[in-house]
Amino acid sequence: MDPTAPSYVYAATLDRVIDGDTFVLNVDLGFRINTHFKFRLLGVDAPELDTEEGKRAKTFAIDELSPRPLLVRTYKERRSFDRWVAEVFFESADGFYHSFSEHLIEQGHAVRMAPR
Repeated sequence: MDPTAPSYVYAATLDRVIDGDTFVLNVDLGFRINTHFKFRLLGVDAPELDTEEGKRAKTFAIDELSPRPLLVRTYKERRSFDRWVAEVFFESADGFYHSFSEHLIEQGHAVRMAPR
């Protein structure tokens, strides 16, 4: 990702998991405005849902993201099909936010994608 590209960070909660690297999030835009968007994780690839690995990745994402506050970082005009490409961060027990992409990779549910 171009470090000079404008990015935007929003509070969010999980609405639903589509697969291990694609989610619908309820995004707080501020000023008491919330909306739902579909997001694809930047820089990772989880197995497809028609595989056992893909089903496990989806279940892992549901279990890890549903009970937690999230942050989503989007980049201006960065899209993949009908999804916004973004980074998602989850709040852990220590009160800090951690990259869900890195967590997926560390737990063996996704691989890093080469930059395009």
